Amino acid sequence: MENFTVFFNGRLDRPMELMFNGEVLPTEKTPADDFPFLYGPLRMRFHDLNLGRFRNTEKVIREFPVYNAGEVPLKLRSGADKPYLDAYLQPDDLLPGMEGRLSITYNAAGNPGYGPMPDTLPLYSGRTGELVISIPLTMYQEEDFSKLNEAQVDVAPRVAFTNTSHDFGVVRAGDEATHTFEISNKGKRQLVVRNVVSSSPFLQYHLESNKIRFNQKVSLKVYFSAVDKPGPFLEQLTLICNDPSRPEVNVYVQGAVVRQ
Repeated sequence: MENFTVFFNGRLDRPMELMFNGEVLPTEKTPADDFPFLYGPLRMRFHDLNLGRFRNTEKVIREFPVYNAGEVPLKLRSGADKPYLDAYLQPDDLLPGMEGRLSITYNAAGNPGYGPMPDTLPLYSGRTGELVISIPLTMYQEEDFSKLNEAQVDVAPRVAFTNTSHDFGVVRAGDEATHTFEISNKGKRQLVVRNVVSSSPFLQYHLESNKIRFNQKVSLKVYFSAVDKPGPFLEQLTLICNDPSRPEVNVYVQGAVVRQ
């Protein structure tokens, strides 16, 4: 029960008390509540399908719940355009208004790469062969060092930095701040920087060379473009390399953006 006090013009000395009571009923859930993202006739719980983190030699299998929001049975599977992907619906004919599962098999060895690997999963009609939908995929591939023996680990590359963070201090909006990090190789084999991943579109970089010999130093120059959004910032670059003891290294830049 809720009470409200109401005052009328000219009679402020005589407020009126109003009382309301009732019962609030929960709204009935619909498939759109459980499966809010629509791709063609297929509803899903997530905007993209995250296959997770795995080694670049693995074959992984993932399943995701789906819902047929269309008016005809769905019979979908992946095509031959991406041979490292195999996907199909379960059950094979997913009836309208029914929940099912999308099974995905991903062969990482068939799609070489390191770090985040955004992709799309095309699904074709099992009846007409036509493309029905394309679903975004996310995943993270790590280099497989599991087969290295002790002697190979002893002579492996070793990544080293003079420092891994820099404070720009105050950066005016619209300006560009730069800093140069130094990377060296303390191992006995060539160090290879496989990939560099930025945490922000406003943080760019130039790597002098992605191949570093023993005791060689190369520069990593970072560029931060200050947008017209005042406040502190902390951004990072992730370097993915062939050092089995340190395959990922983060370097950080920070500061505060102020308006001109």
